Amino acid sequence: MKPSLIARQAFAPSLVFGLLLSILSFPPAALTQSVTSQSYRLATMRFAGLNRFSEAQAGKATGLQTGDSVTQAQLVAAVEKLAKSGAFENVSFRYSTTGNSLNVEFQVVEASRLLPCVFDNLVWFSDAELDKALRSHVSFYAGGVPESGAISEEVRVALRDMVAANGITRDVTVTPSIAGLGQPVRAFVYSVTGVAMPIQSIRFEGNAAIAASSLQAASSQIIGRDYSASFVSEFAGAGLVPLYRKQGYLRARFEKPDGAPLQPNSTASVQPITVTLSVEEGPVFYWEKAKWTGNRVFTSEDLDHLLGMKPKEVANQEKIDAGLTAIKRAYDTRGFIEAAVKPKEILDDTARLTRYNVAVDEGAQFHIGMVHFEGLPEVASKELIKSWQLKPGDVYDASYPETFVSKVAIGKLKELGIEKTSATASPKPEKQKASVDLNIVFH
Repeated sequence: MKPSLIARQAFAPSLVFGLLLSILSFPPAALTQSVTSQSYRLATMRFAGLNRFSEAQAGKATGLQTGDSVTQAQLVAAVEKLAKSGAFENVSFRYSTTGNSLNVEFQVVEASRLLPCVFDNLVWFSDAELDKALRSHVSFYAGGVPESGAISEEVRVALRDMVAANGITRDVTVTPSIAGLGQPVRAFVYSVTGVAMPIQSIRFEGNAAIAASSLQAASSQIIGRDYSASFVSEFAGAGLVPLYRKQGYLRARFEKPDGAPLQPNSTASVQPITVTLSVEEGPVFYWEKAKWTGNRVFTSEDLDHLLGMKPKEVANQEKIDAGLTAIKRAYDTRGFIEAAVKPKEILDDTARLTRYNVAVDEGAQFHIGMVHFEGLPEVASKELIKSWQLKPGDVYDASYPETFVSKVAIGKLKELGIEKTSATASPKPEKQKASVDLNIVFH
């Protein structure tokens, strides 16, 4: 009986692959002759370090099966496949031989996270059906895919084949979704291309506080638009949730939309879609209080008054937002044009109360600098300068230019026979001097 051999092969997915063999029992020449070129029957194949993925998935990805005749080169190739998949941050292996049998163990460190797959317009299948099919056909799909590597492309091909089997001979694309420029990828979005899917109707489920007719009226603007689950979700969040928050339903949320073709077995290039939107309305919340920090120019009582909310009244989000806008405007009139009002909503689900912690960053107080009127004869500009009340060095009131144009300037210009109906004020703050120059252009 030959002595056992143990070999190790380590790879990192981002590195060029090279062979590093630790020889414990044979001299180099003997190993080269007996292992590198010799084939063995693969008796066992095990994996150490699997948590998210199964041994069946990993084994399938290697391309090896127990009972096969394998060489060291095939083991190295199997490691390359595992590493290139993106499912692992590190892959190594060790094996032992007894006679003509080889036992191998792959040691892996799984990728730290999987990214979700968004099936944006594959309306012929439910998400459950897609998930089940992908788990069967894609090596390392586990409800999501690794950020790097080949798995996201494997998913795309599998989805394309599913769509084709349904009679739709169109391509499927995959697009990384990011929150913003320079931000990490947060999901992979899969979409069928080449098929028009106009939204023909929308129905709602779970709604009680707001009538379906009102929700449908608010959704009329997306009728006729091409169906996309991502687009409809964004619309529901921006266009429908505010209807609930206005009535104090601060936990209201819409589930992922369900789009279905009106003619399920059609293979046409235009397939009208009906959309179902389910809502979880939650309870009505009532106003408790606001806690202010960072404010010096206005007292907390002043800010409460400007916010306009009374204890125990319905927490109308529209009214709250209007109050916060009024507070910012009040700072603007005092020259604090860079003041930032940063609210944090805190919900007490037991008492059904909401309170706000509001951090105020007042910044510097700005003063008026030079004022220029453009688009007017010189004589008219001089007349307006005489009526302008803010003098250089005065505290800058950001609301004054608009008031001056509407209540003073337009009338004076009319007296001079100049027909101007509007003006655009362009403030130019100078931070170092804490001053603001104004250009007011009449149209």
